[in-house]
Amino acid sequence: MSRLLKKSLFIVFVLSSTSTTIYSLDNFNIDKFLDNAKYSIDNFDVDKLLDNGSQFINSISTSIKSLVFNEESVVESDISELTETVDDKITIKSLDLDKPLSKTENTTTTSLNTDKIESNISELIKTSIDNGVDISELMQDEALSEENIYPATSTTEAALNVDFSEKYCIGNVINSGNGDGYFEQNIIDNKDPHYGWKLGNFYISDFTDEIKDAAGNPIFLKTIGNSVTLNFQLEQNINKLNNLDNLTIQEDKNGYHTNFGVTESNLGRGTLMIKYTDYQNKTNDPIIYTNFLPAINTNADTQIELQEEGDYEVSFNYRIKNDPRIIFGVSILPTYHDYSINFKFSIRNGNCMVFPYDLVTKNELANKSFTENGFYLDLANSHYLNVSVKKEIVTRVNGSIVEDVRFDRPVKVNEEFVDEGIYTVTIENPYTNQKNIKQIYIEPDNLLKAHASQLE
Repeated sequence: MSRLLKKSLFIVFVLSSTSTTIYSLDNFNIDKFLDNAKYSIDNFDVDKLLDNGSQFINSISTSIKSLVFNEESVVESDISELTETVDDKITIKSLDLDKPLSKTENTTTTSLNTDKIESNISELIKTSIDNGVDISELMQDEALSEENIYPATSTTEAALNVDFSEKYCIGNVINSGNGDGYFEQNIIDNKDPHYGWKLGNFYISDFTDEIKDAAGNPIFLKTIGNSVTLNFQLEQNINKLNNLDNLTIQEDKNGYHTNFGVTESNLGRGTLMIKYTDYQNKTNDPIIYTNFLPAINTNADTQIELQEEGDYEVSFNYRIKNDPRIIFGVSILPTYHDYSINFKFSIRNGNCMVFPYDLVTKNELANKSFTENGFYLDLANSHYLNVSVKKEIVTRVNGSIVEDVRFDRPVKVNEEFVDEGIYTVTIENPYTNQKNIKQIYIEPDNLLKAHASQLE
């Protein structure tokens, strides 16, 4: 860093310091000090100030001795010695200009207020330009880059915390009546207390891909390492919705849900219901999370892991109390409104793999493996794959070995294959359109092996 820049920044530092040490100096008049500074600025250029500005340097020597040197006196006759000492003090003990300044960072003797310095720098530059001072050298100094002086902006800090994982926002709020089992589906218009703001967001995370079913509902594909999660992020203070004292989440003491078959009970302040249908089309009783909202802090997330393939139906319900008329502490005719966020989605395996295992050794069989014991297929919990198996045998006809198909059909659950033959297993994933084929040979004699060697 050039000495020119350090000297100039030092002058700005002295002018902008908020230390009480300066203002308590004996015989120091801040108004006179600033008047002298302005008088000096009116009659110098930058080079003259730095090389021959003894009057200006002398006028600030009193503050320098307290702020930088902590000495009783300063030799004022040798300006070059003074500026050399200033260089050393700034570089070594006071300001480290090679790193960004923090608003709480301290110098050796005083707190540094960067907001005030920035303001005074702007004012000094403006005053200098107005009085014809050439500041081009200062403005062009490479060391005076903004990134070396000021802290990182909030935008930069926010960028470091961006979550780049897959997310899919899902569900929209509707007005579902008042005490009707959250059955109604009404549009929220400008007369509704919920108009123009939302309570929070549901989103699905940690999946590999997303497609749509025939009804337009999302299907989330997962692969190894995924743990599909349903998340809710609360955006409101439930005791002061939309920053209005009269809007609160009300406890639903006698709530029920018509579509999910939930009988009347205390649902608390917000209720999450999840209904799951498995690959056998069996619908399980809904999982119910009552009093869901009080446990979530504003702008915080809550997560529910969904490990199983299947179809999911979600209903999130809450009641709002609108209490705009309070006279002498008494609520007059409050109104109540029920709201729901309903959505459906499915989870499927994104892989297209099954794994053959020897019935006796339990070892995995690679493609075109031979076994005398038979085999079974591990579907790896992929219940929505289309898996079929074709069995062929070989026989001698007129001296030639020929193949003969015995069956070609879907695989049954937990099916085992023990008879001699060539088994061709075909795996198809209807959601990714992937297809894989594996062949396994079961042979108690050498005829099949001889035929297989001819096919290679």
